[in-house]
Amino acid sequence: MTAPVRPGAEALSRAGHGALAQVGFLVLHGFTGSPVSVRPLAELLSKRGFAIEMPRLPGHGTRPKDLLPTRYADWRAEALAA
Repeated sequence: MTAPVRPGAEALSRAGHGALAQVGFLVLHGFTGSPVSVRPLAELLSKRGFAIEMPRLPGHGTRPKDLLPTRYADWRAEALAA
């Protein structure tokens, strides 16, 4: 059983707006991070009008032991789905 997601580590998805609405960014956090580490960048891009997809990769953003059963294929699948 995985632990609850830590505040700020939630995934983020926002539609674009204005002239940049059709341009999107996939914002991914690092191996030892969570969306908390890249949220400021995603928020800035969103405010400027870009569409944003920022998934929380499997095993991240909860507790360290939730990362143990995950593998590269899990993270890649989540990124491709986003």
